[in-house]
Amino acid sequence: MAKFTVYDPTISPNSWGSPFTGQELRELTKDEELVRQKIDDGSMALQKANLILEKLDCSVPFRTRVEFIESLAALVSVHGKEVKKVAKGANRPLYKILHTAAAWQRVEWYFNNIRLKYMISPSKHGLLPVGTTSNEALHAEINGWFRQTVAMHQETCQELERYT
Repeated sequence: MAKFTVYDPTISPNSWGSPFTGQELRELTKDEELVRQKIDDGSMALQKANLILEKLDCSVPFRTRVEFIESLAALVSVHGKEVKKVAKGANRPLYKILHTAAAWQRVEWYFNNIRLKYMISPSKHGLLPVGTTSNEALHAEINGWFRQTVAMHQETCQELERYT
């Protein structure tokens, strides 16, 4: 997933097309659908899967949807035993979760991260959050504010508790 957050200055911003808004239909092509099916049935040849994973360069973004879907199929092929395990919470095997991640709508939203990053000046990229870090930082800050508020008004809170 790191490949959705990297920036390669040698790639044109127009390489991925216009941002996806959720309104337009951008279904998978026949080739993309065939590769996606390999996630579900684990049918990618092991030799090909190993080659794809060896060539995976996390310093370069995915260039096409099929490249992303193919990398997921390669993971399923190489790690077949592990991806059959049921994920807690989702209550589904991991390969099914990967299959869902390769649905055209989700893939388009993932690629929006790349599309939008290329629309921003490279000098501003350092200001962009990566992963869930910014979300976790916001939650920590809000929790801190809440704890401070409770501490400042402890007497009021105790009075309220007496009446409830």
